Amino acid sequence: MKPISYFLRADADHHSHSNKGWDRMIGLLPAALIIICLVAAAGVASRRGWSTKPGGAAASAPTTDQVESELITLRPFGFEPAEIKRPAGEVVFVISNRSHQQDVSLTLSRVQGAMLTGKVKDVGLKKGQVNWLDRFNLPPGDYVLTEASHPEWKCAITLTPR
Repeated sequence: MKPISYFLRADADHHSHSNKGWDRMIGLLPAALIIICLVAAAGVASRRGWSTKPGGAAASAPTTDQVESELITLRPFGFEPAEIKRPAGEVVFVISNRSHQQDVSLTLSRVQGAMLTGKVKDVGLKKGQVNWLDRFNLPPGDYVLTEASHPEWKCAITLTPR
């Protein structure tokens, strides 16, 4: 049985040329995978507060000019993670909107028990805006991140004393 070819070719030279192109692409695949892995590792390292300076080993403690970050993803069912517990101090909250909502209205509030005691920040993400990041230096306490159209969507944030 003759194999079915899904490529149309005008002559044999064209076919051999296209094979060389595939050979080059396949040859570049390992290099592309290595680059992707290095970029991903750098992202994880910076999220964890590790040093990613060239020539240096990963530091056991963040340097003074580094700020830790927390990634919070808004999904069609709510926030992920639903809870964050971390030391108080400077932090960058990175909110990634993957909810498929056109307009999103986020509020970060301080809470005491079950009562909201004050808004820290309100932000609106318009159509096409999928990420919001902001730097905060919040005191220890309890906070909640909510979305206005979905009051059941909450991310509880507990900041503990250092």
